Amino acid sequence: MRVCRNTTLASLALVLVLSGCLFTLALQFAWPSVARAESPPQRYIFVLSRLDLPAGAPAELDGILRKEMTAAIAKSPLLEAAIPKDAPPYDEKAKGRYGNKPFHKYMARHHLRAFKVTVQVTKYEPTLRANEKKPGQVVGCSIALRIFGETIPDRVMAFSGEGSATVIAEIGNKVRAKDRKWVDSDAAELAIEKAVAMSLTKLETKPAKTKKRRKKRRKKRPH
Repeated sequence: MRVCRNTTLASLALVLVLSGCLFTLALQFAWPSVARAESPPQRYIFVLSRLDLPAGAPAELDGILRKEMTAAIAKSPLLEAAIPKDAPPYDEKAKGRYGNKPFHKYMARHHLRAFKVTVQVTKYEPTLRANEKKPGQVVGCSIALRIFGETIPDRVMAFSGEGSATVIAEIGNKVRAKDRKWVDSDAAELAIEKAVAMSLTKLETKPAKTKKRRKKRRKKRPH
């Protein structure tokens, strides 16, 4: 009976040792995935540097588009409108990644990528027609635009996005300035939101890795 008891205790000790080893191995394998899950998401800085209007567009449209672009950036948790003040200075004329190494290290450490953004309005079409349903008129606006982003400070083209919208509103017989501004602002807001969403989708989508084909070596025929 004493021998059986000692054997049982030895078996139990062996089971406990093996269980501890398995738990340690499982923890080691699980830890990288936990660390990856806790890492903060990538965020993007959209610095509006240029806005191009088509010929004939009113000067007021520039201010409307800038305001709506700022609002679209503020709405997204992934976007910022300016580079942090404590970021190291950079030089756009420096060649290669190592020319701005402190800046790149700072951005990588804070999970940030910065871009100079250009907004190009390709279509601005104000409309005004009679209201067929009741007395008055229908004022409208159609806007189509594209946005482009190049990396800061290396100035490499990184993404593009497109958006368009048409907005109409029923008004009285007289067109007031605020009626025109209302439809212009709404159309600009919708078009910019679409373009920003498309740009973020492209930035968040990782490019598929292409498999390199190995060149087959030709065997030399024996002479």
